[in-house]
Amino acid sequence: MQVFVFSGPVAHSRFSSVFFSPDSKTVVTGSSDNTVRVYDIESRSEVMTLNGGSGGVNSAAFSPDGKMIGFGCKVREASAERAVCERGARRL
Repeated sequence: MQVFVFSGPVAHSRFSSVFFSPDSKTVVTGSSDNTVRVYDIESRSEVMTLNGGSGGVNSAAFSPDGKMIGFGCKVREASAERAVCERGARRL
């Protein structure tokens, strides 16, 4: 078994979700710092950061084919952020 350890600034965020890609080569996290981050397991480096809105990201996951990421976040006010949250999917 391998252990994936987060380090640097992201290590101080509270993760609400951690999800491995179907091929187990990457991991996606949702966190209290309003971001969705994608990490490469082999290099242990961050490869993508998405802004999830101002209320924190509750969950993040890969699609079954690993080509998209969906995420959910809290919305504190009715604004443009709601549209970002409701359409919380990004193609990789």
